[in-house]
Amino acid sequence: MLARIPEVTLLEEVGRGQGSVVFRALHRGVACTVKLPSDRSASPARSSSFEQDMLQLARLTRAGLPRVLQLGATLDTPYAIFDQVDGEPLTALLQRPLEDAAAIALARALTACLQRLHEAGFVHGALKAEQVLVAPDGSHVTLLDTGTMSRRVPLDIRTDTCALGLVLHDCARQ
Repeated sequence: MLARIPEVTLLEEVGRGQGSVVFRALHRGVACTVKLPSDRSASPARSSSFEQDMLQLARLTRAGLPRVLQLGATLDTPYAIFDQVDGEPLTALLQRPLEDAAAIALARALTACLQRLHEAGFVHGALKAEQVLVAPDGSHVTLLDTGTMSRRVPLDIRTDTCALGLVLHDCARQ
């Protein structure tokens, strides 16, 4: 059963990862994304870990992640509401020829996003081209959080570094 969050309508599940599930939703009639722990019957320690991770994410204002609009809990279920991000999925962008300068700018922006996440103690853990949105003017990228953000082992920055290499390889093939 889905959590009932005040003033939020959950529309569809868009991602599921380690410890969380993400929904496309409406918050007061405005498009947003909602993240919930995937195992709401989990221990208080796991719930606390989810809440701590969300608080840390809320402090990352320039990390290339959607902005956290609200953190809260209903009964025993913590949740986070993120703004809806506009942009084109990197996978769609890669269907067209990509100029060298644009590919380099994209690589730098994506690397900077991951660096800010890592400096804050996070590992994305599931970086793929499908999870990267490119701003309409190409000026920046946003990492879509599909519920796989983690600060727990066995993931470390090597996981993201390898995934970044694969994404950049896809960019270079275009």
